[in-house]
Amino acid sequence: MRSTKFIKEISIAAAVLLLVLFCGANSAAAKSMTEATDKWQYEFTIYGWLPSIDGSLKYDVPPGSGGNVGVDASDILDSLNFVFMGIFEARKSKLSFGLDLIYMDLSNSKSTDITIGLGMLKASTLLVPEQIIFDDEIYHNHRILSQGLDTSPQGIALQVIETVGPGGHFLSQKHTRAHMREIWIPDLTHPRSGKEGPQDEDIQKRARAKFDRILSEHEPQPLEQSAVAEINLILEKAEDQLGR
Repeated sequence: MRSTKFIKEISIAAAVLLLVLFCGANSAAAKSMTEATDKWQYEFTIYGWLPSIDGSLKYDVPPGSGGNVGVDASDILDSLNFVFMGIFEARKSKLSFGLDLIYMDLSNSKSTDITIGLGMLKASTLLVPEQIIFDDEIYHNHRILSQGLDTSPQGIALQVIETVGPGGHFLSQKHTRAHMREIWIPDLTHPRSGKEGPQDEDIQKRARAKFDRILSEHEPQPLEQSAVAEINLILEKAEDQLGR
């Protein structure tokens, strides 16, 4: 019993001693941190992060290509030339400043093509005819928006609005008839009935029909003779280099 009591007393004394030492260490550390916070402290950390992209299309792509798009971390590594990721922090008392910098230099020197163009999907590894029409309409939407709103007296036409008044009809005004064709209306998102009747409700089918129509009816403008001569010269040099 004596031995057991002795062991308990020793254990309690050791615990008290450790508690005192711990409190003293914390007090010293707190004092040191208080003194340190009055001076500027700087910290720089380098880290690594590999993102991936996954998504689902809202419309069906051609059979066999699937309805999902994605870029894996391995695709990024294949095209990676240089990368830097780091965090810089500066602290003083209650003030703190931080900078998180991510820089990536990618190329398409390997199997992954990261060049973005009209109609390209799946990290530009899949060309979809319908997507060419979609991208073209998106481009023109932004082109029109970037031109801004005509706020000139001729553009606003307050006199015309006052003349028509409530319940009137603008088509009776010369100003409307002169400028109504200047309004650009998207074909895909705002389909209009033509000579052949209402258009298909499926936006992808309308895009494919427009693509097929352009492919069959479009006649490109002939190149200038100087451009043709330069192209022929490039082809001749290429044939010489290939030994043909």
